[in-house]
Amino acid sequence: MKKLWFTIFTVLVMAVEFGISYLISYQLNYQLLGSMFLVGLVSSLVTIFFSSTGGIVSNYHESELATSYIGWKNGYKFKRTLGSVSVNCFNIGSVLFFVIGFVVAFAI
Repeated sequence: MKKLWFTIFTVLVMAVEFGISYLISYQLNYQLLGSMFLVGLVSSLVTIFFSSTGGIVSNYHESELATSYIGWKNGYKFKRTLGSVSVNCFNIGSVLFFVIGFVVAFAI
């Protein structure tokens, strides 16, 4: 049952992205395949950025804290963390939509 809901939400995410692509192509007189590629790329980057943990942004803020006066006063040590991405329906749907848009846009 869990896989069914995951699949339904993944298809729903792809349908919403297709609707956004169609709206952009209709309003701006842009090609649908080009807008599919761009919407897929932007949505993939945004969903992966917000569903990841650690990485460059976390390391930057942790280094700022470690080198600040408050961090020095409290004896804060800098701990480097590696990034990890959680796999969810938003990431899978966005990446699939991007791949489909990429393949279709550059295959034709």
